[in-house]
Amino acid sequence: PNESSIEKQVRDIMHKAFWDSLRENLREDPPDYSHALTLLKEVKETLEELLLPHHQQLRSQITEVLDLALVEQQADAGTLDFLHYAHFVIDFMAKLCAPARDESVAKLREITDIVTLYKEMFAILEVMKMDMANFTIQQMRPYLQQQSVNYERTKFSQLLKSQQESGLDGLQFTKAWLHRNAHRVFEASVEAQPSASSGDTPTPKPGPNLILNSAFMEILNWDDNNI
Repeated sequence: PNESSIEKQVRDIMHKAFWDSLRENLREDPPDYSHALTLLKEVKETLEELLLPHHQQLRSQITEVLDLALVEQQADAGTLDFLHYAHFVIDFMAKLCAPARDESVAKLREITDIVTLYKEMFAILEVMKMDMANFTIQQMRPYLQQQSVNYERTKFSQLLKSQQESGLDGLQFTKAWLHRNAHRVFEASVEAQPSASSGDTPTPKPGPNLILNSAFMEILNWDDNNI
């Protein structure tokens, strides 16, 4: 959200409240790991979102190490090593991140405060999710471009049909635009025709491409009096 928006202020307040609550929970004796378990669950889901379908071995590794049932048992027994799981996640992020994120991920290893570490980890994971989304779009672009023409044609036909059912002509202004330019082109063609007495072969009638060219040129030099 925009930096000056209420949405941004509310989000920042909520985030600060969450991380402050996590810090207080971990300071309790014995520590309260309820927020920590929520964090690890979200971390696991985010890491899995960053994987491609053929990353089966990496997916199995995440499932094995971030075994939420085992983590919960460790939390109940008071043996949960929150930092150990953080280092595992950092190592995994280093494998999956784009080269541009290598430095940011490497700096995570220098953070000693556990709450600050997880906070920065989440910030970088969000950026990595955007990187993956952009990569996916880049890979799919040729397919999307191939399918876009048929998709747009289908949607346009559906729109025209719904307008016709409502008694509207969705192509009213388009028809007027093309008719006007067809008339203009045919008039120019007639004026360019040689006289019958000259014996020259008559100039062929203009085709649709010439009419479209004239119509698009009219858009570039649009007259506000046109409908």
